Amino acid sequence: MKKKIAIATLGLLVAAGSAYGSGYRIPEQSLNSTARAGANVAYTPSADAAFFNPANMSWLDNATIFEANATYIDLKDIEYRDNRTPAFNGTADVESFFVPTFFIVSKDYSGMRIGLSLDAPAGL
Repeated sequence: MKKKIAIATLGLLVAAGSAYGSGYRIPEQSLNSTARAGANVAYTPSADAAFFNPANMSWLDNATIFEANATYIDLKDIEYRDNRTPAFNGTADVESFFVPTFFIVSKDYSGMRIGLSLDAPAGL
């Protein structure tokens, strides 16, 4: 029984890694990350600290903070031809995506905060 569980777990880990590796990266997870060109990991003065650096939640004001953002991504159709080898040639169809993000950080409860982030950092 233990061997079956180990094999199933290994199979799921391999499948999850290959599924994650096939998407786009979306670094614009909040208004702060867009304004700071992604350099806000060390200093996140809002609820997006729950995603970028949870340790920064301790420096926030003593209040419940909520942040919601929406990103619309409109990809045009392209045809790419590589000069090195045809193996690198490719095409992409027109695609549009709506990517919502939500962040919430609780107020301070005896030196402890709870943070939650719902986002899609990659994988369109």
